[in-house]
Amino acid sequence: MRPTWTEFYLGLAQAASVRGECTRSKVGAILVKVLPDGRHRTSIGYNGAEPGALSCLTGHCPRGLMTYDQHPPRGSYSNCIAMHAEDNAITNASFDIHNAVVYVTREPCDDCHSLMDQMGIHASVWPDGMRDYAKSPTYLPPGWVRQKSPPREPTGLL
Repeated sequence: MRPTWTEFYLGLAQAASVRGECTRSKVGAILVKVLPDGRHRTSIGYNGAEPGALSCLTGHCPRGLMTYDQHPPRGSYSNCIAMHAEDNAITNASFDIHNAVVYVTREPCDDCHSLMDQMGIHASVWPDGMRDYAKSPTYLPPGWVRQKSPPREPTGLL
C-alpha cells in the first residue's frame, strides 16, 4: 500500500534522525513546502553540533554526559550544545519557508514550537500529534488522538 504524505515524510524524518549526534535522543525533521504547481520543496535537519564544532559524539555536551535522573528528558536545553533538528531544517532551507510544514520524529520542544511559529511555519507533525500554529497550541485535528500508532492524514496540509 502506498504511504500517505504524512507517513512518507515522517519516515524520511526517521531516516534523517540516524545522523543525529545527540547521545540522549536522535531526532530528525523534514521541512516541506508545497508549491502552487504541486511540486514539493524539502529541507532536512537532525540534531547535532554546528559543522566543525565538538559534539556529543566526542563527549563535549554537558547535557549528553548526564543521566536521565540528573536531567530528565525535555526540560531546559540551556546546557545542550546541539542545534535541534527543526532548527537545522529551517536553517538549511534554500526556499521561502512561510506556510511550510515540519515533520519531526517527536514532539518539538517549547523553543522549537516558538521558533516555527515565529518563522511562519504552518504546522508541525510528529508521530502522535501535530500543532497548527494558526490555531490553539494544543490543537489536534478532528479524529486525532495522542497515540503511538501513525496518525491519520491531516487535512489541508498536503
